[in-house]
Amino acid sequence: MCEIDIENRFNGHVPSIGLFKDIALVVDGTDIPIERPNNKNIDSSLLKWIRRIYYSGREKDNMKSRYSLKYTIAVQISTGEICFLDGPRPGSMNDIRALRESKFIPMLREYNLDEVVMADKGYEGLPNFLTPIKKKRNAELTAEEDACNQLIASVRFIVECSLGRMKIFGVLCSRYRKGSTKLNKHQKIVNICAQITNIAIKREPLSYQQNFYQELLMR
Repeated sequence: MCEIDIENRFNGHVPSIGLFKDIALVVDGTDIPIERPNNKNIDSSLLKWIRRIYYSGREKDNMKSRYSLKYTIAVQISTGEICFLDGPRPGSMNDIRALRESKFIPMLREYNLDEVVMADKGYEGLPNFLTPIKKKRNAELTAEEDACNQLIASVRFIVECSLGRMKIFGVLCSRYRKGSTKLNKHQKIVNICAQITNIAIKREPLSYQQNFYQELLMR
């Protein structure tokens, strides 16, 4: 199998100039649906608490459940290879907390204290994270700021491509039974799917990033 290893972030092209200089990883969080927690063998108050922490409050087209498990994923900026995977964590947890409770930042800082990572607005405020510029209250973004955000979004989209490739496995899209009681099993399933995805990406690169990233990342 192709192991998920943060050291693999340098296997692909890493920009040496421009806005994305020396950035090797793009981070994002993703939810995987589970069935509504239900267990007749535990106290009702405890069951209510369990339901609350796994309640994501969202129901998307590709996630037919308001209960979910959250994973944090980091991919190589030009190839989309998955280099880090953490989870599962309760669906109610926001992306930035899930990242902080993972080993991602300590592992990365062990290699380089100043390494910059790209992410979406949900990770704003983390040191050395390149995120889109947020609009201030009662003020619009300038043309330059809007252009910068579009450029970041264009490159950050690689992580969405990798997640899309990984979630072709039905087990990651359908509701996982016993999701709050069999977390170790679910973690193994997701990890295997991620490893197979890396093998698939090496054999058949993500069509979106071919040529596009090599040109864009040189800006």
